[in-house]
Amino acid sequence: MTPAAVSVMGLGRKGRLTDVSFDLGQGALALIGPNGAGKSTLLHILVGRLRQHSGTARLYGHAPRTLNAARQRAYVPQQIQFPAHLQVQEILMAAARAKGCDYELAEAAAARMGLAQFLTRRAAALSG
Repeated sequence: MTPAAVSVMGLGRKGRLTDVSFDLGQGALALIGPNGAGKSTLLHILVGRLRQHSGTARLYGHAPRTLNAARQRAYVPQQIQFPAHLQVQEILMAAARAKGCDYELAEAAAARMGLAQFLTRRAAALSG
């Protein structure tokens, strides 16, 4: 049986999250909630930027701070700046190389998400 794309059981981080549990299949995700609900904390745990204080989190069966999990996810923070002269494909190529992924696979993923038309644009020309 294929593991859930995201599986969280009893996840907690002092002052932020208390006993959060859910399983998500593959696909797009919208995380909605009021300010201070713990959305950013949850995402930071799932991408390995923070450690949880209790419970478990898994991405396709892997702990978030492992290389196997890193190969399964992409994370772009709300505020990020790339050098203005770089094209999107150059940034994608660097990210693929950093994750040990073939650029062709990353390019195919961008095409599946309808982003191929943006690959030759300058990063500075895109908006958040």
